[in-house]
Amino acid sequence: MQPVASLPSPREVVAVAFRHRRWILLAALLPVLLGATLPFVLTPIYEARTRVLVRGGREFTPQVDAPGMLQSPQTTMREMVDTVIQILQSVDLFRDVVGDVSVQKLYPRLAEESSQGLTPENAAILALGRDISAAPVRLTNVIEISLRNPDAQVAVQGLETVLTRFQERYVRAFSQRRSALLETQIEENQRYLTEVQSERAAYMASHELYSLTDQRSLLVQRHGREREALRAVEMRKSLLEEQIRFLASELERQPPTITVQTTSQDSPLATDALRRLRELQEREREMLRTLGSEHPNVRGIRAAIQTTQQVIAQTNARTTAISLGINPLVTTLKTQLASAEAELAPLAGQVLAYGRSLATEEARLRQIGLDEIQLQTYDRSIAQVEGAIRELRQRQTDARFNEELDRAQVAGLSVIEQPQASDRPIAPKKMLFLAGGIVAGGIMSCFALLVAMTFGRRFLTTETAERMLGVPVLVTLPPMAGLAGRRQMLEASAEEVPPAGIEARA
Repeated sequence: MQPVASLPSPREVVAVAFRHRRWILLAALLPVLLGATLPFVLTPIYEARTRVLVRGGREFTPQVDAPGMLQSPQTTMREMVDTVIQILQSVDLFRDVVGDVSVQKLYPRLAEESSQGLTPENAAILALGRDISAAPVRLTNVIEISLRNPDAQVAVQGLETVLTRFQERYVRAFSQRRSALLETQIEENQRYLTEVQSERAAYMASHELYSLTDQRSLLVQRHGREREALRAVEMRKSLLEEQIRFLASELERQPPTITVQTTSQDSPLATDALRRLRELQEREREMLRTLGSEHPNVRGIRAAIQTTQQVIAQTNARTTAISLGINPLVTTLKTQLASAEAELAPLAGQVLAYGRSLATEEARLRQIGLDEIQLQTYDRSIAQVEGAIRELRQRQTDARFNEELDRAQVAGLSVIEQPQASDRPIAPKKMLFLAGGIVAGGIMSCFALLVAMTFGRRFLTTETAERMLGVPVLVTLPPMAGLAGRRQMLEASAEEVPPAGIEARA
């Protein structure tokens, strides 16, 4: 025995479909008819569109709130577009639009009946939030704004109101009333500048300052002159002290008295001895010429000469007479010493005076240096405050100019396409509904066929009988007309088909 298939064959499916063809056709055509007629029943929806160009205007320029503060980062174009879209989708903007156009005109049905406990105005705001849309155009700075409404003219009017209110809110969102605040800051800085200038003038008056450069130059010149004078006095003092020491030492070495006069005369004994010496020397020369040097007489004369010479040496040739008196050099040294001490006496006072004067001038120079630092501090403060005042005035001018632009409703937005609506509604879409009906009809017909095959109580083909009973069909009788024919067919089938559970023989 061959195995029985568990899935229906195409022949069975066709047989069931043909058997229930009316219901299957009804299930297929009913959604198609519904999709074809529904667009004509529903309320048509029109859409008004406009396009807005977002430019990098003054509202996106980074600004600082106080002098010296760091500037905020530059805003990108994507951030600018997203900011504009958020302002467009704000609830306050929808409330202004609903108030201007009126709920009765925008949504007449909501004006007549309340929805979920909401007031007509709140319901209209929610509906307007659903109906309006804003999206950036790809790779551009353009935003496309659309508004859907059953009335094309109302959609255009509502979109125009949206643009007007949006521009007002856009300008209000980026407007900064800063001119009054800047004026206050300028006045405060001006007062502070006056105080600093007064303090500087009082400081110069109290320290007797008129021109630091000239005063320092005069003090440096005077200091140089006094230093040279001090050096000269010290050198003179050193020379005088050395001179005094020298004179004192010389004075100590000099005797108080010296020989004033000395007289001398020749001695008679010495004169006679010299005469005899000359005679002996003359006789010696004569003997040498006649007798020779070895003669006894010559030696005797030589001995006499030596004796005479000794006598001469022992005898003073002259007699001297000496007169003593006061040493004049001592007097001169004492005079010079007294003069040097007299000249040295005032030099010590001059050295002290010059030293005190130099110390005073050096202290004055140091004070002038400190005064210069203090004045530089005042000057830096004055320069900073003046720079801040100039910057604040420039910012005040810019703020006043921006306020004028705000009052004139000038912003970085440009409507490049005025609001307009097409004559053809965007919803409902007939072809979309028809296609949906066709798809739904196909699904419904398949579902009806599946239900007929699943819950059907008749075997329309031998394959169905074999698949459902699990036994092969041996004999198939042709259909018989009338009730009698059906009864006979059933009786024949009861006799030929064995009961369930009994295996049939081939």
